[in-house]
Amino acid sequence: MQRISSSERDFIADGIAADVRADGRSRLERRVLRMESGLLSQSHGSSRVALKYGSTDVLASTKVEVTYGEYANGWVELNVQCAPSVSEKMDGRAQEEMNIELTERMKRLVLVDLPGLAIVVNKSVWVVYVDVVVFDTSGNLPDVISMAIYAALRDTVLPSIKLSGEKDEEQLIEVNADPATGSRLNLNAWPICMTLSKIDRWFVMDALLEEELCMSAQISVAIDSKGRMCGMQKSGSGALDVKEMQAMIDVANTSSVQVFEAIARVFKKQDALDAKQTYRTERIGFFA
Repeated sequence: MQRISSSERDFIADGIAADVRADGRSRLERRVLRMESGLLSQSHGSSRVALKYGSTDVLASTKVEVTYGEYANGWVELNVQCAPSVSEKMDGRAQEEMNIELTERMKRLVLVDLPGLAIVVNKSVWVVYVDVVVFDTSGNLPDVISMAIYAALRDTVLPSIKLSGEKDEEQLIEVNADPATGSRLNLNAWPICMTLSKIDRWFVMDALLEEELCMSAQISVAIDSKGRMCGMQKSGSGALDVKEMQAMIDVANTSSVQVFEAIARVFKKQDALDAKQTYRTERIGFFA
């Protein structure tokens, strides 16, 4: 269980007050993200996101399956699993407790309905299963998890399908396994998280694990690529007045634009690389 002494807390708080944090960043500066997609050939989409100057490291993968039933549209199933070392850093809580807490938090913040998952309305739909593995953390887990989920969904290819048989009769679904014939998910309304932590009278973006131990309150804001707020969750025992909360939301909105642009650049670069190949390029990742 990680603890922090009063002198360490004073050092962190004084640095934040002076706008010079322990790792040299300003209060609203984010750490550099490292992101790669398409790392798992067995999945329909995957992404690994890590903080360049820190140990937070998350892998997300997706699998899509056809489900039969009277559903108007398909849906997304989400599950988060942490490595044992992560629970030791996060207040020493049991691993299963951490898994449940992070899974439910992500469901509340980022889980939205995706269009285009119906195959035959009220008969068959796509279900997208998203599995997340947290290998390590140096703080700011919700944001990195949400980015890994978003990137994995963006990397996901829905297989093309063909319906055979008469419309009034039971139709057979033929799935084409060739990814080149598939389609991408519509993620215009899918959000990512931006989390800010309040320490004394200041709030910081992308908090270190040590800073999270000093915070009195924290809010995670879910914002989509259009700048729309989709959800918000507050944690911590400290109070936030309306002006503080609005200021934090404004900062989160500005930061989300930068993150979405960074993710778009990663995929643009990868798409250009794939376009030069006659097959999908196999990536072994920057951790190989």
